[in-house]
Amino acid sequence: MPQAASGGKSGRRAAVLAFDLGASNGRALAGELLEEKDGRRLAVTEIHRFPNGPVETCGHLYWDILRLLQEVKAGIRKAFREGFRPESFGIDTWGVDFGLIDRNGELIGNPYHYRDAQTEGLIDEVAALVGKRELYEQGGLQFMPFNTIYQLYAMAKARSPKLDAAETLLLTPDLLAYLLTGRKVCEFTMATTTQLLNPLTKQWNTALMERLGIPPRLFLDVVPPGTRIGPLSDAVCRELGVPPVEAVAVATHDTESAAAAVPAGEEPFVYLVCGTWSLLGTELDRPLLTPLAMELAYRDGAAGTGNPRPGGALRPGKPGSALPAGGGSAGAPHRPVVPRIAHGRRRHPERTALPFHGQRAGAPCVGRSGGSQRRRQHSRAADRPRPLQGFARSAEPCEAFVPAGRL
Repeated sequence: MPQAASGGKSGRRAAVLAFDLGASNGRALAGELLEEKDGRRLAVTEIHRFPNGPVETCGHLYWDILRLLQEVKAGIRKAFREGFRPESFGIDTWGVDFGLIDRNGELIGNPYHYRDAQTEGLIDEVAALVGKRELYEQGGLQFMPFNTIYQLYAMAKARSPKLDAAETLLLTPDLLAYLLTGRKVCEFTMATTTQLLNPLTKQWNTALMERLGIPPRLFLDVVPPGTRIGPLSDAVCRELGVPPVEAVAVATHDTESAAAAVPAGEEPFVYLVCGTWSLLGTELDRPLLTPLAMELAYRDGAAGTGNPRPGGALRPGKPGSALPAGGGSAGAPHRPVVPRIAHGRRRHPERTALPFHGQRAGAPCVGRSGGSQRRRQHSRAADRPRPLQGFARSAEPCEAFVPAGRL
């Protein structure tokens, strides 16, 4: 039997913790290196799993972020109880959603859920103000109503007092890390889900924010995946009865953590991430921001490698359609979120989209790689077969190929 790497004087097994939160559930996993005859291998143990879902009240849909915080704390406590000695932990979640922090460091209410109705009709309204082509070139995302840009524009349009009181915006995994450590960061892969980060300059688009009435002061400088955030706060350590464990800003957007673990080599490749919906993509040397890419609803994402370059992934559905799951619930595959070693084709971690008429919300997903239910029932909308195409996806199902070179 393989033996775990030494746990030191405590006798505990050295490990890292990965928290993978999806739109319907979350889990905590402990990863450890086991000694074998031919070297070491990574072993992963799921130590905690919990449901996740929205709360509706006062005409809005919210995340119960404090309950999620308690579940993460429970995962940390369980890791120690089960004999692990966590040396660090990371959190990935779905994209786009955020919490606001005031000048006293306190959370201003529960974060809105991406399915909240406040953004209905705002895609066309913002496009009329800015220009659809300009929005795509400067944001690199499909036009989806739950993108952070539309949530913030809805709040600005409603003159929300939350924006006036806020000092800092923290996207969901960064918010959870802040509540555990007291330290604020904005990790790169998650920032790309906002539609407010320029995929070419990798800087916040403050000019666009000002045009839409979004306060640029809310946004922290972006840090690359792999950045050390800091240890658990003294208060959290006392509450849990554990020593300080260091938080690391992994590739905090779950899709990018999953894609970063693809064992690709020298040859061109595609990856498929399955969760609340399915995403099929690959990696290119630069973002794909052409008019045809916009028409076909390609999404440029971010590589989760510690090298913050622009990238891309594809979500099914035609441009502007209301699709499920803000960032998709696919998280890190069944292994901890760790930096990958770049080699061959993986030296170019820019993501681009390939065709996939994948599942809609409610379609089955078996052998998934992250946060949603292990198997779902077909919804009526998903009963119609949707074909897998060649090298690019049209807005409607068809069998014709659109060669990638035309993009």
